[in-house]
Amino acid sequence: MAGPSLRWAAGLGHGPFLPRPMERVRSLAAAAERGRRPWMLAAAASAAALGAAVAVAAGRETTLGLGVVALSLVPLLAVAVGGLKRLLVAAALFDISLGIDAHFFYVEPLGDLGALGGLNVSVTTLALACLYAAWLAEALLTPWRATRPRLAGTTWALAYVGAVAVAALAATNAMLAGFELALLAQMLLLLVYLVSHLRGREDIVFAFWVLFVSAIVQSAVTVFTAVTHVIVHVGPISNAIDRSYMTGAIWRAGGTMGAPNLASSFFAMLAAPALALVLTQRRSAFTTLAYATLVCSLVALVVTRSRGGWLAFIVAAAIVVAVLALRGTLSTRGLLTTLAAGALLAPLVVPVVLDRLQAYDGGALASRAPLSQMSWRMVQDHPLLGVGPNNFAAVAPEYLTPDLSREWLYTVHNKYLLVWSESGSIALLAFLMFVLRGAWSAVAAVRGGDGLSSPLALGLGAGVIGHMAHMGYDIFNSRPVVQLLWVCIALLAVLARGRVQVAAPRFRRAVAQALAPRPTYAAVPRAGGPLG
Repeated sequence: MAGPSLRWAAGLGHGPFLPRPMERVRSLAAAAERGRRPWMLAAAASAAALGAAVAVAAGRETTLGLGVVALSLVPLLAVAVGGLKRLLVAAALFDISLGIDAHFFYVEPLGDLGALGGLNVSVTTLALACLYAAWLAEALLTPWRATRPRLAGTTWALAYVGAVAVAALAATNAMLAGFELALLAQMLLLLVYLVSHLRGREDIVFAFWVLFVSAIVQSAVTVFTAVTHVIVHVGPISNAIDRSYMTGAIWRAGGTMGAPNLASSFFAMLAAPALALVLTQRRSAFTTLAYATLVCSLVALVVTRSRGGWLAFIVAAAIVVAVLALRGTLSTRGLLTTLAAGALLAPLVVPVVLDRLQAYDGGALASRAPLSQMSWRMVQDHPLLGVGPNNFAAVAPEYLTPDLSREWLYTVHNKYLLVWSESGSIALLAFLMFVLRGAWSAVAAVRGGDGLSSPLALGLGAGVIGHMAHMGYDIFNSRPVVQLLWVCIALLAVLARGRVQVAAPRFRRAVAQALAPRPTYAAVPRAGGPLG
């Protein structure tokens, strides 16, 4: 066996008094990186300033100016958040509420009936293209460092997308089916990327920071819309008001997500983990952000006037409080603070809630029953493969029997019936297992998590269950709300796997083991000994 001097010369070990040259190299590299960071920030800031100047020169071309500003800010933001990949992930997460979407080959008559009227291309689409291009380049150029795809937590997601793809073969309108299949393919790619690349505690916290900040921004836009009744267009971004109530006494604001029900599902989903953090965590910057997210989201949730969103949050909050109380981790201080904040907001919130529950809703709730009957007839006629993904609106006129001829014609407001009637029984089973498996992941994450990951998993799991209740009363087939569900299930899969501990690639682990301290020369067995 080689002596310590030989091992030192090979860089694979050291004796009791011999230096480790690789550590010195790494320290020098880290120092060089710290020295470059100010220059990188200065260069990125200069690029941002130049982009702003070009945008001002663009004049009235608002969309062009915003695009130039966004591109010029990329270097600065990439340095600020820790890399271009992290910036692209943040863009995909923030895009859930931003609502920057383009729909190609749009079929307006069917889009007006609740179908996905076009091929969706969004900020998430562009971010995924860049992320997977970088992943592929890493796998080709440095395969020993590339992250391997993790498919262990995506089995039911793959089954669901596969079942929808098979059902698309029997669709009446193949183009409409292709629109939904393309959207689900994007969500599957996003799920696989997040599950494979979110590694440590820092990545998890970063993802929730982005989601919480986006919730606060969206809350501000929603409350502004509800108070002022003003629709503002800033390039491709605009706030929304439910058109069916614009001429009446009830105004339902939807922020930039396009509809009040979509915004309410977003607020209810993210308010649940914020509530879990508030009720368990001590004071920290992250907990302060959770407080702000909870308060802002609840206020915005109220002004959306979405009864389904209120139901989703009530279900999620009840689960969070019950589980924390049973586990004995409920913070008395956090509970009292939350109750005090609720008491302060009650005079503003209660009248709005009572007005929404007691006022005439224009037949919105009653109109859902005939649509459910129509959906059930489709299931009876096509139990295995359905009428085709995203084809409900296309075939609905064929099911307008005389008893339904005077009813409101639209896509059924029940996600489960919609999947069943459009994609068949196998797709419905896969979809239910996908969502339930995601919610069940929270159980393992809560049991094995620490003081941070456990409440986050509990809140997300409760939010998914509340969302399941909301899906019984709405369509939920548009990109923002679909992406919201898939992102939350991806985060739950990461938390359940216990990957909040940093997991280095195999190459770096091998190098670390090779550079680990070895026994001193006196402790090394001689040739011919037990290990010789």
